[in-house]
Amino acid sequence: MLNQKTDLLILQPTTFCNLDCSYCYLPNRDNHRLMELGTLRATLENLRESQLLGPSLSVVWHAGEPLVAPLSFYEQAFAEIEQWAGDDLVVRQSIQTNGTLIEEAHARLFRRYNVSIGLSLDGPAFIHDAQRATRSGRPSFDRVMRGLAVLKQHEVVFNVITVLTSKSLDYPDEIYEFFAEQGVPQVGFNIDEIEGINISSSFQNGDSWQRYRSFMRRLYQLSQAEGKFTIREIQGLELLIRSGRELETNNQVEPLAILTVGVTGDYGTFSPELLESQHEDYESFHIGNVHDGLIRHAVSDSRVTALFEDVAAGVDMCRRECRYFGLCGGGAPSNKLFENGSFRTSETLFCRLTKQVLSDVLLECIEEQLELESA
Repeated sequence: MLNQKTDLLILQPTTFCNLDCSYCYLPNRDNHRLMELGTLRATLENLRESQLLGPSLSVVWHAGEPLVAPLSFYEQAFAEIEQWAGDDLVVRQSIQTNGTLIEEAHARLFRRYNVSIGLSLDGPAFIHDAQRATRSGRPSFDRVMRGLAVLKQHEVVFNVITVLTSKSLDYPDEIYEFFAEQGVPQVGFNIDEIEGINISSSFQNGDSWQRYRSFMRRLYQLSQAEGKFTIREIQGLELLIRSGRELETNNQVEPLAILTVGVTGDYGTFSPELLESQHEDYESFHIGNVHDGLIRHAVSDSRVTALFEDVAAGVDMCRRECRYFGLCGGGAPSNKLFENGSFRTSETLFCRLTKQVLSDVLLECIEEQLELESA
Protein backbone atom coordinates (compact mmCIF):
# COMPACT_ATOMS: atom_id res chain seq x y z
CA MET A 1 0.00 0.00 0.00
CA LEU A 2 1.27 3.44 -0.90
CA ASN A 3 1.79 5.91 1.94
CA GLN A 4 0.12 8.66 -0.07
CA LYS A 5 -2.90 10.54 1.27
CA THR A 6 -5.55 11.97 -1.04
CA ASP A 7 -5.43 15.78 -0.95
CA LEU A 8 -7.85 16.47 -3.80
CA LEU A 9 -11.05 14.62 -4.64
CA ILE A 10 -12.54 15.55 -8.00
CA LEU A 11 -16.13 14.48 -8.52
CA GLN A 12 -17.71 14.41 -11.97
CA PRO A 13 -21.49 14.62 -11.45
CA THR A 14 -22.01 14.54 -15.23
CA THR A 15 -19.97 14.60 -18.42
CA PHE A 16 -22.67 16.61 -20.21
CA CYS A 17 -22.03 20.26 -20.98
CA ASN A 18 -24.41 22.88 -22.35
CA LEU A 19 -21.57 24.74 -24.07
CA ASP A 20 -19.38 23.71 -26.99
CA CYS A 21 -16.05 25.41 -26.31
CA SER A 22 -13.58 25.15 -29.17
CA TYR A 23 -10.69 23.94 -27.01
CA CYS A 24 -12.56 21.44 -24.79
CA TYR A 25 -10.63 18.22 -24.19
CA LEU A 26 -13.50 16.15 -22.76
CA PRO A 27 -15.31 13.36 -24.63
CA ASN A 28 -18.87 12.24 -23.83
CA ARG A 29 -20.25 15.77 -23.58
CA ASP A 30 -23.57 14.53 -24.98
CA ASN A 31 -24.13 12.03 -22.17
CA HIS A 32 -26.82 13.25 -19.76
CA ARG A 33 -26.23 10.57 -17.11
CA LEU A 34 -25.88 11.96 -13.58
CA MET A 35 -23.96 10.63 -10.61
CA GLU A 36 -26.16 8.94 -8.03
CA LEU A 37 -25.90 9.85 -4.37
CA GLY A 38 -25.03 6.21 -3.67
CA THR A 39 -21.86 6.67 -5.72
CA LEU A 40 -20.94 9.73 -3.66
CA ARG A 41 -21.47 7.78 -0.43
CA ALA A 42 -19.42 4.84 -1.72
CA THR A 43 -16.60 7.23 -2.66
CA LEU A 44 -16.48 8.89 0.74
CA GLU A 45 -16.58 5.64 2.70
CA ASN A 46 -14.01 4.03 0.41
CA LEU A 47 -11.59 6.88 1.05
CA ARG A 48 -12.00 6.46 4.79
CA GLU A 49 -11.75 2.66 4.78
CA SER A 50 -8.75 2.82 2.45
CA GLN A 51 -7.01 5.07 5.00
CA LEU A 52 -6.38 7.76 2.38
CA LEU A 53 -7.57 10.71 4.46
CA GLY A 54 -5.32 13.24 6.12
CA PRO A 55 -6.47 16.18 8.27
CA SER A 56 -8.04 18.01 5.29
CA LEU A 57 -9.53 17.30 1.89
CA SER A 58 -10.40 19.52 -1.07
CA VAL A 59 -13.48 18.40 -3.00
CA VAL A 60 -13.96 19.85 -6.48
CA TRP A 61 -17.08 19.25 -8.54
CA HIS A 62 -15.79 19.39 -12.11
CA ALA A 63 -15.94 18.08 -15.70
CA GLY A 64 -18.85 18.55 -17.99
CA GLU A 65 -21.01 21.33 -16.53
CA PRO A 66 -21.66 20.39 -12.88
CA LEU A 67 -24.70 22.65 -12.52
CA VAL A 68 -26.57 20.56 -15.07
CA ALA A 69 -27.27 18.37 -12.04
CA PRO A 70 -30.39 19.64 -10.24
CA LEU A 71 -30.18 21.82 -7.17
CA SER A 72 -31.75 19.03 -5.11
CA PHE A 73 -28.74 16.82 -5.88
CA TYR A 74 -26.35 19.35 -4.36
CA GLU A 75 -28.61 20.01 -1.38
CA GLN A 76 -28.29 16.33 -0.50
CA ALA A 77 -24.66 15.94 -1.59
CA PHE A 78 -23.36 18.88 0.46
CA ALA A 79 -25.25 17.68 3.51
CA GLU A 80 -23.86 14.16 3.05
CA ILE A 81 -20.29 15.44 2.83
CA GLU A 82 -20.69 17.68 5.87
CA GLN A 83 -22.08 14.83 7.95
CA TRP A 84 -19.42 12.40 6.72
CA ALA A 85 -16.56 14.81 7.53
CA GLY A 86 -17.72 15.39 11.10
CA ASP A 87 -15.48 17.41 13.38
CA ASP A 88 -12.22 15.61 12.59
CA LEU A 89 -11.83 16.32 8.87
CA VAL A 90 -11.63 19.77 7.29
CA VAL A 91 -13.35 19.65 3.90
CA ARG A 92 -13.25 22.54 1.44
CA GLN A 93 -15.70 22.24 -1.45
CA SER A 94 -15.69 24.09 -4.75
CA ILE A 95 -17.45 23.87 -8.10
CA GLN A 96 -15.85 24.64 -11.45
CA THR A 97 -18.64 25.99 -13.66
CA ASN A 98 -19.17 27.86 -16.90
CA GLY A 99 -21.56 30.09 -14.95
CA THR A 100 -24.43 30.04 -17.42
CA LEU A 101 -26.81 28.12 -15.14
CA ILE A 102 -26.21 29.92 -11.84
CA GLU A 103 -29.42 31.05 -10.13
CA GLU A 104 -30.02 32.77 -6.80
CA ALA A 105 -31.00 29.43 -5.23
CA HIS A 106 -27.56 28.10 -6.13
CA ALA A 107 -25.86 31.10 -4.56
CA ARG A 108 -27.82 30.72 -1.32
CA LEU A 109 -26.86 27.04 -1.16
CA PHE A 110 -23.19 27.82 -1.84
CA ARG A 111 -23.18 30.35 1.00
CA ARG A 112 -24.86 27.93 3.39
CA TYR A 113 -22.17 25.28 2.88
CA ASN A 114 -19.23 27.64 2.22
CA VAL A 115 -18.76 26.26 -1.28
CA SER A 116 -16.44 28.39 -3.42
CA ILE A 117 -16.81 28.78 -7.17
CA GLY A 118 -14.35 28.61 -10.01
CA LEU A 119 -15.89 30.53 -12.92
CA SER A 120 -14.77 29.91 -16.50
CA LEU A 121 -14.57 33.31 -18.17
CA ASP A 122 -12.08 34.16 -20.90
CA GLY A 123 -12.21 37.95 -20.70
CA PRO A 124 -14.25 40.63 -22.52
CA ALA A 125 -17.08 39.46 -24.77
CA PHE A 126 -15.13 39.66 -28.03
CA ILE A 127 -12.52 37.25 -26.62
CA HIS A 128 -14.80 35.02 -24.56
CA ASP A 129 -17.44 34.47 -27.23
CA ALA A 130 -14.85 33.62 -29.88
CA GLN A 131 -14.26 30.27 -28.13
CA ARG A 132 -17.11 29.65 -25.67
CA ALA A 133 -20.36 29.29 -27.59
CA THR A 134 -23.53 27.37 -26.79
CA ARG A 135 -24.35 24.16 -28.61
CA SER A 136 -26.46 26.16 -31.05
CA GLY A 137 -23.53 28.51 -31.73
CA ARG A 138 -24.85 31.44 -29.73
CA PRO A 139 -22.55 33.57 -27.52
CA SER A 140 -22.42 32.71 -23.83
CA PHE A 141 -20.83 35.87 -22.39
CA ASP A 142 -24.02 37.60 -21.24
CA ARG A 143 -25.25 34.47 -19.43
CA VAL A 144 -21.90 34.07 -17.67
CA MET A 145 -21.94 37.69 -16.58
CA ARG A 146 -25.43 37.22 -15.18
CA GLY A 147 -24.12 34.28 -13.14
CA LEU A 148 -21.17 36.36 -11.97
CA ALA A 149 -23.53 39.11 -10.81
CA VAL A 150 -25.54 36.59 -8.77
CA LEU A 151 -22.38 35.31 -7.07
CA LYS A 152 -21.31 38.85 -6.19
CA GLN A 153 -24.77 39.82 -4.97
CA HIS A 154 -24.82 36.88 -2.54
CA GLU A 155 -21.15 37.32 -1.59
CA VAL A 156 -20.16 33.84 -2.72
CA VAL A 157 -16.39 33.30 -2.72
CA PHE A 158 -15.22 32.85 -6.31
CA ASN A 159 -12.25 33.09 -8.64
CA VAL A 160 -11.89 32.91 -12.41
CA ILE A 161 -10.13 30.53 -14.75
CA THR A 162 -9.34 31.96 -18.17
CA VAL A 163 -8.19 29.89 -21.11
CA LEU A 164 -5.78 31.83 -23.29
CA THR A 165 -5.64 31.29 -27.02
CA SER A 166 -3.24 32.90 -29.45
CA LYS A 167 -5.85 35.60 -30.06
CA SER A 168 -5.90 36.56 -26.38
CA LEU A 169 -2.22 37.46 -26.40
CA ASP A 170 -2.83 40.74 -28.23
CA TYR A 171 -4.98 42.12 -25.41
CA PRO A 172 -3.22 41.98 -22.02
CA ASP A 173 -4.39 45.46 -20.97
CA GLU A 174 -7.98 44.86 -22.02
CA ILE A 175 -8.10 41.50 -20.23
CA TYR A 176 -6.53 42.89 -17.07
CA GLU A 177 -8.83 45.91 -16.92
CA PHE A 178 -11.89 43.76 -17.60
CA PHE A 179 -11.24 41.51 -14.61
CA ALA A 180 -10.27 44.48 -12.46
CA GLU A 181 -13.58 46.18 -13.27
CA GLN A 182 -15.50 43.02 -12.36
CA GLY A 183 -13.91 42.85 -8.92
CA VAL A 184 -12.48 39.39 -9.52
CA PRO A 185 -10.13 38.46 -6.65
CA GLN A 186 -7.96 35.94 -8.52
CA VAL A 187 -7.53 34.81 -12.12
CA GLY A 188 -5.82 31.65 -13.32
CA PHE A 189 -4.51 31.75 -16.89
CA ASN A 190 -4.47 28.38 -18.64
CA ILE A 191 -3.54 27.87 -22.27
CA ASP A 192 -5.57 25.89 -24.81
CA GLU A 193 -3.80 22.59 -24.22
CA ILE A 194 -3.32 19.50 -26.34
CA GLU A 195 -5.26 16.99 -24.25
CA GLY A 196 -7.90 14.35 -24.73
CA ILE A 197 -9.96 15.04 -27.84
CA ASN A 198 -8.38 18.50 -28.31
CA ILE A 199 -5.53 17.52 -30.60
CA SER A 200 -4.05 20.93 -31.37
CA SER A 201 -3.24 24.22 -29.68
CA SER A 202 -3.15 27.76 -31.05
CA PHE A 203 0.20 28.08 -29.25
CA GLN A 204 1.84 25.76 -31.76
CA ASN A 205 2.13 28.75 -34.11
CA GLY A 206 5.64 30.06 -34.64
CA ASP A 207 5.52 33.39 -32.77
CA SER A 208 3.31 32.29 -29.87
CA TRP A 209 6.28 31.74 -27.55
CA GLN A 210 7.41 35.38 -27.71
CA ARG A 211 3.84 36.71 -27.68
CA TYR A 212 3.01 34.67 -24.57
CA ARG A 213 6.17 36.00 -22.94
CA SER A 214 5.19 39.60 -23.72
CA PHE A 215 1.62 38.99 -22.55
CA MET A 216 2.62 37.57 -19.17
CA ARG A 217 5.27 40.24 -18.65
CA ARG A 218 2.66 42.92 -19.23
CA LEU A 219 0.23 41.21 -16.84
CA TYR A 220 2.93 41.11 -14.19
CA GLN A 221 3.67 44.82 -14.66
CA LEU A 222 -0.01 45.67 -14.38
CA SER A 223 -0.47 43.52 -11.29
CA GLN A 224 2.54 45.15 -9.63
CA ALA A 225 1.40 48.67 -10.48
CA GLU A 226 -2.32 48.30 -9.79
CA GLY A 227 -2.75 45.21 -7.62
CA LYS A 228 -6.42 44.83 -8.53
CA PHE A 229 -6.37 41.01 -8.37
CA THR A 230 -3.89 38.18 -7.97
CA ILE A 231 -2.74 36.03 -10.87
CA ARG A 232 -2.59 32.37 -9.84
CA GLU A 233 0.44 31.31 -11.90
CA ILE A 234 2.48 34.40 -11.09
CA GLN A 235 1.67 34.29 -7.39
CA GLY A 236 2.71 30.64 -7.02
CA LEU A 237 5.93 30.88 -8.99
CA GLU A 238 6.96 34.20 -7.47
CA LEU A 239 6.59 32.80 -3.95
CA LEU A 240 8.88 29.91 -4.85
CA ILE A 241 11.45 32.09 -6.59
CA ARG A 242 11.65 34.69 -3.83
CA SER A 243 11.80 32.05 -1.08
CA GLY A 244 14.59 30.11 -2.75
CA ARG A 245 12.67 26.89 -2.10
CA GLU A 246 12.14 24.13 -4.63
CA LEU A 247 9.35 21.67 -5.25
CA GLU A 248 10.20 18.03 -4.71
CA THR A 249 7.07 16.91 -6.57
CA ASN A 250 3.50 17.95 -7.42
CA ASN A 251 0.22 16.25 -6.73
CA GLN A 252 -0.39 15.41 -10.40
CA VAL A 253 2.48 12.90 -10.33
CA GLU A 254 1.89 11.39 -6.89
CA PRO A 255 -0.33 8.28 -7.04
CA LEU A 256 -3.69 8.91 -5.34
CA ALA A 257 -2.84 12.47 -4.24
CA ILE A 258 -5.59 13.38 -6.69
CA LEU A 259 -8.51 11.00 -7.00
CA THR A 260 -10.97 11.66 -9.82
CA VAL A 261 -14.30 9.84 -9.62
CA GLY A 262 -16.61 9.68 -12.62
CA VAL A 263 -20.38 9.46 -12.93
CA THR A 264 -20.58 5.68 -12.43
CA GLY A 265 -17.90 5.46 -9.73
CA ASP A 266 -14.95 4.64 -11.98
CA TYR A 267 -11.90 6.43 -10.63
CA GLY A 268 -8.43 7.40 -11.70
CA THR A 269 -5.47 9.39 -10.44
CA PHE A 270 -2.73 11.75 -11.64
CA SER A 271 -4.02 14.46 -14.03
CA PRO A 272 -7.83 14.66 -13.74
CA GLU A 273 -8.11 14.99 -17.53
CA LEU A 274 -7.00 11.38 -17.93
CA LEU A 275 -10.10 9.70 -16.47
CA GLU A 276 -12.32 9.82 -19.56
CA SER A 277 -9.46 9.88 -22.07
CA GLN A 278 -8.27 7.08 -24.28
CA HIS A 279 -4.84 6.14 -25.58
CA GLU A 280 -3.67 3.19 -27.65
CA ASP A 281 -1.01 2.21 -25.12
CA TYR A 282 -3.44 1.85 -22.23
CA GLU A 283 -6.56 -0.21 -21.85
CA SER A 284 -8.10 2.46 -19.63
CA PHE A 285 -7.17 5.11 -17.11
CA HIS A 286 -9.84 3.76 -14.76
CA ILE A 287 -7.94 2.02 -12.00
CA GLY A 288 -11.06 0.82 -10.21
CA ASN A 289 -14.65 1.55 -9.24
CA VAL A 290 -15.68 2.78 -5.80
CA HIS A 291 -18.47 0.18 -5.67
CA ASP A 292 -16.08 -2.73 -6.30
CA GLY A 293 -13.62 -3.03 -3.45
CA LEU A 294 -11.23 -0.72 -1.65
CA ILE A 295 -9.01 1.75 -3.45
CA ARG A 296 -6.02 0.54 -1.44
CA HIS A 297 -6.46 -2.92 -2.96
CA ALA A 298 -6.88 -1.70 -6.54
CA VAL A 299 -3.48 -0.02 -6.65
CA SER A 300 -1.69 -3.37 -6.37
CA ASP A 301 -3.07 -4.58 -9.72
CA SER A 302 -0.25 -5.09 -12.26
CA ARG A 303 -1.94 -2.84 -14.85
CA VAL A 304 -2.12 -0.03 -12.30
CA THR A 305 1.44 -0.43 -11.04
CA ALA A 306 2.68 -0.31 -14.66
CA LEU A 307 0.87 3.01 -15.09
CA PHE A 308 2.44 4.34 -11.89
CA GLU A 309 5.90 3.25 -13.07
CA ASP A 310 5.48 5.02 -16.42
CA VAL A 311 4.53 8.30 -14.74
CA ALA A 312 7.41 8.00 -12.25
CA ALA A 313 9.86 7.40 -15.12
CA GLY A 314 8.74 10.64 -16.75
CA VAL A 315 9.23 12.53 -13.50
CA ASP A 316 12.75 11.10 -13.17
CA MET A 317 13.50 12.24 -16.71
CA CYS A 318 12.34 15.77 -15.84
CA ARG A 319 14.49 15.73 -12.71
CA ARG A 320 17.60 14.75 -14.69
CA GLU A 321 17.10 16.94 -17.74
CA CYS A 322 15.25 20.10 -16.77
CA ARG A 323 16.72 23.04 -14.84
CA TYR A 324 13.19 24.19 -14.03
CA PHE A 325 12.33 21.01 -12.14
CA GLY A 326 12.36 22.76 -8.76
CA LEU A 327 9.60 25.09 -9.97
CA CYS A 328 7.52 22.31 -11.49
CA GLY A 329 8.04 19.00 -9.72
CA GLY A 330 7.70 16.77 -12.74
CA GLY A 331 5.06 18.28 -14.98
CA ALA A 332 1.57 17.06 -15.83
CA PRO A 333 1.26 13.45 -17.03
CA SER A 334 -1.70 14.25 -19.28
CA ASN A 335 0.30 16.85 -21.21
CA LYS A 336 3.19 14.43 -21.65
CA LEU A 337 0.94 11.68 -22.94
CA PHE A 338 -1.06 13.75 -25.40
CA GLU A 339 1.77 15.97 -26.61
CA ASN A 340 4.65 13.47 -26.64
CA GLY A 341 2.78 10.18 -26.87
CA SER A 342 4.17 8.78 -23.60
CA PHE A 343 4.30 9.40 -19.86
CA ARG A 344 7.99 8.47 -20.04
CA THR A 345 8.96 11.86 -21.46
CA SER A 346 9.80 15.28 -20.11
CA GLU A 347 9.34 18.67 -21.76
CA THR A 348 5.99 19.72 -23.25
CA LEU A 349 4.61 22.82 -24.92
CA PHE A 350 2.53 23.36 -21.79
CA CYS A 351 5.53 23.37 -19.45
CA ARG A 352 7.72 25.41 -21.82
CA LEU A 353 5.19 28.21 -21.70
CA THR A 354 3.57 28.07 -18.27
CA LYS A 355 6.69 27.11 -16.30
CA GLN A 356 9.83 27.92 -18.26
CA VAL A 357 8.85 31.11 -20.07
CA LEU A 358 6.86 32.42 -17.13
CA SER A 359 9.72 31.68 -14.70
CA ASP A 360 12.16 33.55 -16.92
CA VAL A 361 9.79 36.52 -17.12
CA LEU A 362 9.42 36.65 -13.34
CA LEU A 363 13.16 36.34 -12.75
CA GLU A 364 13.80 39.21 -15.15
CA CYS A 365 11.16 41.40 -13.52
CA ILE A 366 12.38 40.64 -9.99
CA GLU A 367 15.98 41.43 -10.99
CA GLU A 368 14.86 44.72 -12.54
CA GLN A 369 13.02 45.62 -9.33
CA LEU A 370 16.08 44.84 -7.21
CA GLU A 371 18.28 46.96 -9.46
CA LEU A 372 15.89 49.90 -9.12
CA GLU A 373 15.77 49.49 -5.34
CA SER A 374 19.57 49.45 -5.06
CA ALA A 375 20.12 52.37 -7.46
